[in-house]
Amino acid sequence: MNQAHSIGAAIQIAWFADQGALHVAETGFEFDSDRFKQTVLSLANKLYAIAKSESQEEVASFVSEWKAKVPANVSGIIAGFDDIPVDIDPTFTYKPE
Repeated sequence: MNQAHSIGAAIQIAWFADQGALHVAETGFEFDSDRFKQTVLSLANKLYAIAKSESQEEVASFVSEWKAKVPANVSGIIAGFDDIPVDIDPTFTYKPE
C-alpha cells in the first residue's frame, strides 16, 4: 500500500474503523450504517482543515499517523479482491509526432 490511491483507501479504512463505522472482520468488512454519514463528514472536515493549513508537515504527519492505524488483516482482505474483474482496462497508445 504505497501508491497514492491505496494510501488514501488505507487512511479511510483506518479512520472508519477508529470511528466505529467499519469493523474489519477476519474475512471482510462490516459497516455500521448509523455511524457512516458522521464518519464521512468528520474525515472530510479533517481533510479540509489540513488543506486549509497549507502545511506539508501536517499532511505528512496525518498520512503517517493514519497509515500506521490500518488494521493488520486489511492487506490480506484486499488481496482477496485480486480476482474481481475490472470493468475497464484502458490501453494507451503514444505516437510521437
